[in-house]
Amino acid sequence: MPAQYANGGPAWQFCAELDAGATPVVEDNELPPIGTYTLTGSLLYDVDGTPHVSWNWVMWDRDQAVSFKIEQLETAYETTLEAGYACTLSGVAERLQMRGADDKANWLIYKDACQDGIDAGFGAITNPQPVRTMANRSHWLSNDAGKALMIGLRAWGGGLMYLRGQRADAIAAATDRAALDAINITVWK
Repeated sequence: MPAQYANGGPAWQFCAELDAGATPVVEDNELPPIGTYTLTGSLLYDVDGTPHVSWNWVMWDRDQAVSFKIEQLETAYETTLEAGYACTLSGVAERLQMRGADDKANWLIYKDACQDGIDAGFGAITNPQPVRTMANRSHWLSNDAGKALMIGLRAWGGGLMYLRGQRADAIAAATDRAALDAINITVWK
């Protein structure tokens, strides 16, 4: 993209760095509206001793860009889920797996088992089901501690789902390239 522009319609001129005695380059096509085209290349050629440049532009396709950004969002979301829920169990840094529907169902079953123990007056008693981590370690927790862990897992997963939805809405609403590029899909906090 030229550093400086001179008004002049189809034959506008620029000099990227204007030194004493620099020869202006004649532009053979107009600069398209900002954000609507992508620069793909240029052709520099000589016409009777005067340098000319012709820029090659491809029209920016909003629908294609939105579709690509949604794909990136989904990949980032799934990658974050696959990394698991970070927690500390028995003084050890652990992660709980949340890759698919089976994992989610298993955690719901565990949460319900903890709730049943609490409802029966056994909150401080160790739940007979261990918590199995991504590192393949088992931890036996009290029903109270197990339920608290599941509340944290639910808050983490719910927060990710909220951010995913919020970002998907922002992507769908983006009307130009700058708005689309400004949507951060890499930070999930």
